[in-house]
Amino acid sequence: MKNIAFISLLFLSLPALAQTTSGTVYYEEAIKLEIQLPEGADEAMHAMFPEKQTFGKMLVFNSAESLYKDVEEGEDNNTGTWTGESGGANIQIKMFRPENLTYKNLDADEMIEQKDFLSRKFLIKSELGNLKWKLVKEQKEILGYACQKAELQDTGKVVVAWYSSQIPVSNGPDEYGELPGMILQLDIDNGRRTVTATKVVTDPPKEGLIEAPKKGDKVTQEEYDKIVEEKTKEMQQESGGNVIRIKRG
Repeated sequence: MKNIAFISLLFLSLPALAQTTSGTVYYEEAIKLEIQLPEGADEAMHAMFPEKQTFGKMLVFNSAESLYKDVEEGEDNNTGTWTGESGGANIQIKMFRPENLTYKNLDADEMIEQKDFLSRKFLIKSELGNLKWKLVKEQKEILGYACQKAELQDTGKVVVAWYSSQIPVSNGPDEYGELPGMILQLDIDNGRRTVTATKVVTDPPKEGLIEAPKKGDKVTQEEYDKIVEEKTKEMQQESGGNVIRIKRG
């Protein structure tokens, strides 16, 4: 009788596990800011800027596709405003975070990123399957999920991920994934950027929520990087060097 009860319990638990192949993971993304002010800027202006910015993000996913985007909680999610006084004048600083999207098609090994730079949108298409992870025998729990540690190899960044095979989808925030389970936490470059799951919803997403972005100029990653570099230099030259540079992560 005990064996029968055990087998029944095991089979009853299988549907619950199967549901975790689709749903929504909510994350808090924190990015440290590196502020470069013009020469002669006083300490009061330095003190006005925060050390980091935090944003709400969400990964809507199923077993084949996903979309990583901003949490839909109003306009303030992508802005930060700080006020202060410098040189006897009141100053207000507002920083906008680009509204970027990352779409993945796991069946086609394809990723499409929509990046926003100076109010201009770009589409960057690339292949999945290029991340080389080293699995580490270290475990911890996140939101009740047993997670295992992994470290990214052969890259200029130091990336540590914590993933859970209890959500058996090889995915995660932004461009990261390709592990035997969902990534619930990321640490990039020793805390310069962190992404931590705050809630997991296992209800299947509504139809139409996961779609590849279509707005923007199609470019390669190399072309996009060149555009950003050239435009940044142009802005510095036009301002005579009197520009505040903010580097995120």
